[in-house]
Amino acid sequence: MEFDERRYRPLSTVDLFDEAFDLYKRNFVLFLLIASIVVVPTTVLTDIFLVKGQSVLGINLHMFGTADSSTMLASLGAALQQLAITCALCLIPWTLIFSALTAAISARYLGKPITIKTAFLQGLRCHFSVLVSSALFLTMLFSGSIFLALSVADQDLAPYLLIIGVPLGVIVFLIVGARYPLFISAAISEKLGPIKALKRSSALTKTDTGQVFWAMLCMLGIAAAISSILTEVLMLLTGGIVSSAYFSIPALADNKMVAADLASGLASLLLIPFSVIVVTLIYYDQRIRKEGFDMDILAERLGYPTISTPSEAAYSPVLTTTAKRGKK
Repeated sequence: MEFDERRYRPLSTVDLFDEAFDLYKRNFVLFLLIASIVVVPTTVLTDIFLVKGQSVLGINLHMFGTADSSTMLASLGAALQQLAITCALCLIPWTLIFSALTAAISARYLGKPITIKTAFLQGLRCHFSVLVSSALFLTMLFSGSIFLALSVADQDLAPYLLIIGVPLGVIVFLIVGARYPLFISAAISEKLGPIKALKRSSALTKTDTGQVFWAMLCMLGIAAAISSILTEVLMLLTGGIVSSAYFSIPALADNKMVAADLASGLASLLLIPFSVIVVTLIYYDQRIRKEGFDMDILAERLGYPTISTPSEAAYSPVLTTTAKRGKK
């Protein structure tokens, strides 16, 4: 594949999404198959778990208007416990799929061949790092919500805790979401550990936090709009299947959430690769802007040794030592 100067240049927000859609279109089958291998069984098992539990979260929230405060707190505790268990069980497979997709997207963006097997092997090699960094990232992302949890535990202080907790939670969420979203790409592409991957993301976005935040916000908006449209269309189809006389599982046929869950799952399956593509392209765009990564790619394709960037030297004791010796 020839060096495409238009691709490996700093991208505006419009160019970023144009490249993301184009990359997804050219590799649609590959990315969708990688996602479906984990997403489909995980979604099915999660839905079965929720149906078996009679959707405790929804039932408990429904009880809030008819129960006393102690009952509501107990119900909320049970709902949060089930939600925490579901998130914990999903974290391992979902981080694996994000790792495999990131490996595949990076390879295809750089013009290199990759198979489904190779993508998962690369993802597995870095899975522990991605898993730990994802847990740390989520902890930081929702750390501002601690006051909201305290407001549930102490009703007397709840009004004051909510006044502090709501704006603090939003501010922390926005800052962490804008500074640390590139950690998976850093872990996969540069083989970094959990802490170094998070620090690498912070370093890349340090001077362009606003631009990264805007790109992430646009991604969420586009994904939400597409998901809403797809869900409405798919619910028309899946709703007819669920309510059909040929649907042979009465327990599921009577559950009104089935059509919505199925439609939402299919929409998510289509949008997950797109979201990972956007984040991966933001990672490479920041490297091109700050480190001349496009010159590294050109040098590699011309057969020259790749250029050592300042950030790479910071993570490599050998390069740092060599640089110091050269100054003497």
